[in-house]
Amino acid sequence: MDARAGLIIVVAACGATPCERVLARGTLAYDAILDGDVVYGLELETQFALVAHDATTGAVRATIALGGASPDLTAMAISGRTAYVGGRDQQVRAIDLDRANVTTTWPIGADVTALAADGVYVAIGDASGAVCLRRRSDGALLQCLDDGTPVTALAIDHDTLEVDHARRYALPSLAPAGDAPAHTTAPPQVRLGGPIRSVRATPAGTVIAAWVHALDDPSIVLIPHACPR
Repeated sequence: MDARAGLIIVVAACGATPCERVLARGTLAYDAILDGDVVYGLELETQFALVAHDATTGAVRATIALGGASPDLTAMAISGRTAYVGGRDQQVRAIDLDRANVTTTWPIGADVTALAADGVYVAIGDASGAVCLRRRSDGALLQCLDDGTPVTALAIDHDTLEVDHARRYALPSLAPAGDAPAHTTAPPQVRLGGPIRSVRATPAGTVIAAWVHALDDPSIVLIPHACPR
């Protein structure tokens, strides 16, 4: 199921009572990532911003301005204290989360549609179908490949890169490494007011970023995998 295609996504929860936490309302959330006790949202109000929300209360801990309402910024990854952001500006910016400043910018040449990062690599997917791998420490471009269709999702898993939840490539060579395992979901359902833009599952919980139709609609929701008792 493409989570961005509809207003309902099936996610894991526990018990008969939903334990989702609404962390933001009224924004257009393009992406959201759970990192420790913070959920980082790529959000648009009058301007784009990277917003750090407390993962329990939703309180805003920090806001990093990213520029005007156009072009759209649609992809984000976080590794350590660095965030990577890209979109229709056809570039990737590395942002120091502590200093709230851009440390480097990589021109891409096509709309950035997916990002992934770990302690060693940054993977970039774009609308042309290209997937490129950079070394995180110095930004060196290591390898690129043509995946054939616009890239919608990337994930780094140890020594492999997963593309669109379907194909795997070895790191750092980007040689084909077989199909990715099937991804499954489980009830119950969470209803949101606007289209879902991203769904990210982690061992601690699942984070959903969505657009809204009304200002009180949830835009970032966290479903912890362990409900408080």
